[in-house]
Amino acid sequence: MTPRRLRQLAANPGNIPGVYNYCDRWCERCPLTARCLNFQMEQEERAGEDPAARDVANQAFWDTLTNSFQLTIEMIREDCAERGIDFDKLVSESGDTPRVQKKIEQGKARRAQAKEHPLVEAAHDYTMTAHKWLAEHRDAFEAAADSLVSAHLARLPGHTESHVGSLAASLADALDVVRWYHTMIPPKTYRAVSQHPVESKVAHDPDDPFADLMDEAGDDDPESRQAEHDARDSDANGSAKVALISIDRSLDAWARLRAHLPDHGDAIIDFLVRLDRLRRETERLFPKARAFVRPGFDDAPDGISRATSPPPRSPPFPSPAGPS
Repeated sequence: MTPRRLRQLAANPGNIPGVYNYCDRWCERCPLTARCLNFQMEQEERAGEDPAARDVANQAFWDTLTNSFQLTIEMIREDCAERGIDFDKLVSESGDTPRVQKKIEQGKARRAQAKEHPLVEAAHDYTMTAHKWLAEHRDAFEAAADSLVSAHLARLPGHTESHVGSLAASLADALDVVRWYHTMIPPKTYRAVSQHPVESKVAHDPDDPFADLMDEAGDDDPESRQAEHDARDSDANGSAKVALISIDRSLDAWARLRAHLPDHGDAIIDFLVRLDRLRRETERLFPKARAFVRPGFDDAPDGISRATSPPPRSPPFPSPAGPS
């Protein structure tokens, strides 16, 4: 993609500015893709794309990512040229200044401490445990689906085609939701904590990288420092809200899975307990997160909202109707 084409896409008046900043990245279920610049860019770049470019283990993926960064730099360079600014000179003069180096070091310290935050560690632990459990119990999911089909084919009371189809769709959707969101919770939690780690503000401690977050503005202007603080606080709440939505939907999905997999009830209860603790702790650390307004999702005049779980897709199971 060229800078010119990107600007054409960005000029679309139907786009919602920033709609992609606090979404769950589940484009297949999003009602706002037609108004999302990020989605439009990805669609154009994927046209005729090598499937390997979507695999992080393949060099093609990293080549695509590099091209995206290069496009961004090229656009910044063009904007600087239009304003009579020497981009290369600007970069060379600013890269080694004490202010820039201070911001870099503070950012590294902030991110390092965020990784060790109890909430971030708990979110990561949930993800790894859930991922392992899902991988080890694929046979149980298939068996649950097969039992639904068998019950219908045996014409057991109440197992009509529509009823079995509804149960199969519920099972498939619950699995989809758990699988999608179990990898979403840690990065959103980490971002929220790293942007505004509310438990790490130790006043007057010069060794604490979070003692005065506004110092990272590198400016004595109170307005600049306050703007930096407000921007970080807003991003923290937005990221925490996405984490909470992911947790909410995961709780609902695990509860539905428990109904389909009664033999694994104890293990699923453990996941429900983990998620409930994550939800309560996230709400405690970020009390304003629920009220954060996500562009397009929470302020849409046409009532579009994804506060509830997205609609289930068709189940990837054999038709409960059986052979004709």
